[in-house]
Amino acid sequence: MTQGMPSSGVAGNSQCSVLGGAYTSVSGNSLSVTLRLTFSASFGGTKSIYLMACDTTACSNWVVGGAWGIPTSPVPPLPVSVSPNSGSDNTKTFYFDFSGVNGYTDVNQMYMFFNSAFSGSNACYLSY
Repeated sequence: MTQGMPSSGVAGNSQCSVLGGAYTSVSGNSLSVTLRLTFSASFGGTKSIYLMACDTTACSNWVVGGAWGIPTSPVPPLPVSVSPNSGSDNTKTFYFDFSGVNGYTDVNQMYMFFNSAFSGSNACYLSY
């Protein structure tokens, strides 16, 4: 069984926000929840992830489920890959992959260049 929260709206505080909806799934005795979170840079640093579960009469103890590092400054989008990444030909279709921490909308400019050395001089220099 899978259930979802409406995907519109944002819930949160000055440290974090839930983006879109929350989704739950059940498997045997386990209930799982999926949340897409974004953290503010002012909340940056390594944080422990604490977990607790309750039924109608009692709660478990808090346990540390993991750790998460939050950047203290915005994380720029990153180049991921180029395909093909080797070969030779006068004409070829290339696929350039870039990724943003909050999704593809973070990427608003991409640069690529071909040259025998790391220099834009006398290079095939591209910007999209």
